[in-house]
Amino acid sequence: MQKTFIGPHLRRLRHERSETQGMMARALGISPSYVNLLENNERSVSVQVLFKLFETYGVDWREIADEDGSGALADLRAALQDPVFGDTRPDLTQLRAALVHAPDLAAAFLRLHRSWQAATDQLLSLSEGDARAINATPEAAVHNVFRRQRNHFRDLEDAAEAFWAVPVERDEVYVALKQRLRDGLGISVRLARVEDLPGTLRQYDEARREIFLSEALDHTNRTFQLVHMCGLLEQ
Repeated sequence: MQKTFIGPHLRRLRHERSETQGMMARALGISPSYVNLLENNERSVSVQVLFKLFETYGVDWREIADEDGSGALADLRAALQDPVFGDTRPDLTQLRAALVHAPDLAAAFLRLHRSWQAATDQLLSLSEGDARAINATPEAAVHNVFRRQRNHFRDLEDAAEAFWAVPVERDEVYVALKQRLRDGLGISVRLARVEDLPGTLRQYDEARREIFLSEALDHTNRTFQLVHMCGLLEQ
């Protein structure tokens, strides 16, 4: 059974009700130390506690259990790839800590970054795409081209359509890519723990004919990485 961690949700719930960990522990029939461990994602929550949360606080435990934070982690990693942040970026441990201990701050950061992107797009539009108008670096200028095109390039779209001999449903692309790599190139795809891929999200072992994808990647980005590898290996 998959473990469920609800740290940020539990802490937010407690703060909204102005309760101490001891008060919440008494309400749920557990120890204050267990509440502390749950809030820091050092223990997974039991089914009994999930039901107790529903009975005591009216929390829909099914929604909590379905949220694993992988989407927020991927959003943070993507936002921090923006050249505006330079070369110094938080590592995965720091990002996960931010999501656990300061989820509202992380959400505010993402909203701020999206607002900055929108303002930059508007400024570029007014300056007819001249990146110098915002003192952009070359990396930022390239980044802005992609945003201005809304990631749509006709030649690439045509090549993408030709990539598949037989059309594939959107939710089957990842599986189809794994099969394409296995059947066409004899390459298998495996998921790897974050600590086993320090400093990277993907690794190709040519000798073993294996592609390793970090478990930090969400489904969409795993698919992207496999498409990228197909492009590199099949050209």
